[in-house]
Amino acid sequence: CDSSTHSHDGPCTAREAFSRERQASAGDFSLPRPLACGLRHPPRGTPSLFLDSCISTSLARVPVSVVFGPWERRHGRAHRARAMSKPTTVKEAIKNFETEKGVVAANEEKVLLFAQVPPIEKMDATLSTLKACKHLSLSTNNIEKISSLSGMDSLMILSLGKNLIKKIENLDGVADTLEELWISYNLVEKLANFEKLTKLRVLYMSNNKVASMDELNKLGELDGLRELLLVNNPIYSEAEEPLQLCSDYRVQVLKRVPQLVKLDGIPVDGEERELAKTA
Repeated sequence: CDSSTHSHDGPCTAREAFSRERQASAGDFSLPRPLACGLRHPPRGTPSLFLDSCISTSLARVPVSVVFGPWERRHGRAHRARAMSKPTTVKEAIKNFETEKGVVAANEEKVLLFAQVPPIEKMDATLSTLKACKHLSLSTNNIEKISSLSGMDSLMILSLGKNLIKKIENLDGVADTLEELWISYNLVEKLANFEKLTKLRVLYMSNNKVASMDELNKLGELDGLRELLLVNNPIYSEAEEPLQLCSDYRVQVLKRVPQLVKLDGIPVDGEERELAKTA
């Protein structure tokens, strides 16, 4: 995931990803207890964005006034207005970053545009103004498509975790410099369009939709790739003991991507490397 070690913006280990998944399955991200019990008032301090999520998903068929009662009548109009706000543009996000940090974004090596409120939905050509940027974070937004990053001549780390991306595309413009791609918690099924990313060393893509081992064959062509995170993709979740050294899962991944030195946060063992050669 792109959030646990660097607030909203860093990679996570396999242990941390597993812990997050276990907490989620145990109900940590379910409705607040009063709502789950059918009470009329949300707990004091419940974040408005979380309530938006509750209203729009789990409570979609229940009249809001029934669930929240007097609270909804007092605050509902403003709350719904925020939910219907226009998405933040990249230009606006850059301005927010400059205001918060007191800097000129075009001169910064690390530009943080994550978790905008309302979230960013589209990448656009404004990003090309970030000539000095080596690390760009657009994680925790609602981006559905990777748009061209041409003009970002210095980009080495691209963080797109926790978005709605289904396809890896339009990275040709940064292929000569991009070394790390953080794209966990998205909807990627196919590992296409990696062949031009010849400088790529690190690929974090836990919690996506990769279901076929054969998709990993496309990563075998990236001679410089050293670290890969696949935790909680179907090929990981459906495997037996995927974190165990020399497990069939690890051997099959290494068979297809033999250049790895770390898989799912665990260094590759010499024995499993030898097993992969004969698998």
